[in-house]
Amino acid sequence: MQLPELELVEVCEIAITSTGPALAIRTGMRAVFVVAVVGLTIASGSCSSSTGDCPDTPPSSRSACDVSSLDCHYDPGTSCECDGEVWYCRTQTCPLGIPGTEPVTCSATDTGCDYSDWEHDCSCGCIDTPAGRYWDCIGGTIGSICPKAPQA
Repeated sequence: MQLPELELVEVCEIAITSTGPALAIRTGMRAVFVVAVVGLTIASGSCSSSTGDCPDTPPSSRSACDVSSLDCHYDPGTSCECDGEVWYCRTQTCPLGIPGTEPVTCSATDTGCDYSDWEHDCSCGCIDTPAGRYWDCIGGTIGSICPKAPQA
């Protein structure tokens, strides 16, 4: 297998990790990688940006941006990335399994959660069913894969 040639734009960080030396690099493409320089260990990651400031509140996903590359993190569980043209945002206040097709259990203290990215948009509530407490979700977009609570 031949790897594609990447244009190196920026070395963001040089660090010693548990697997050895690693470089965080930004390429001319939208993707950002962290490459461990030991054997064949390659893991994804991100560079912190010094090319702009994050907005005080999360921008609307797919709204225009003009910063060359910027990763912003907000609470609770929202992160947004500007690729030089468009913001891509993700909200994750739900447990693992959302989005998904299988029922996901919840506890008495859970009330609601949201998951949103460029593919899925789920708004969920924790409900009592004869089988126990489960997240019951509604898809916000056509094609969103969100779990439903079992009916019996």
